Amino acid sequence: MNNPAFASGSVTTATGISAEFDHAAPSVSFRFAGSAIAWRTTSYPAGRGALASVQLDDALPVLVNTSSLLPGDSIVFNVLGFEKRDLDSTVAHTIIVKLIPQPETTPNAAISMLDIDSFVYTEVPASPPT
Repeated sequence: MNNPAFASGSVTTATGISAEFDHAAPSVSFRFAGSAIAWRTTSYPAGRGALASVQLDDALPVLVNTSSLLPGDSIVFNVLGFEKRDLDSTVAHTIIVKLIPQPETTPNAAISMLDIDSFVYTEVPASPPT
């Protein structure tokens, strides 16, 4: 989907479970080395957003409801869905965002939307500036 409100004008959207992928819940992972990570998404009005599981490395997953990120009846793009700071920048990290199936995300049900607009991370320079 192209929209100038998204980072670089585009986004990846999951709308439900698909027989094409053996009824597995859609997910995306991103590997990085840095001291902070943020997932940017879209806040949808009640009932149109989705429930997502966000897991960083081996930590317990955090649930994010994209219908409740911001109040109101408008769709708001490029919203902070998850953020973690003070990471060890000397090791590689992996963030996984996964759609949590709900009755409305089953095949042939009303569409809920889970957007992966971007992952933004902070790199630490290899050596401090002099």
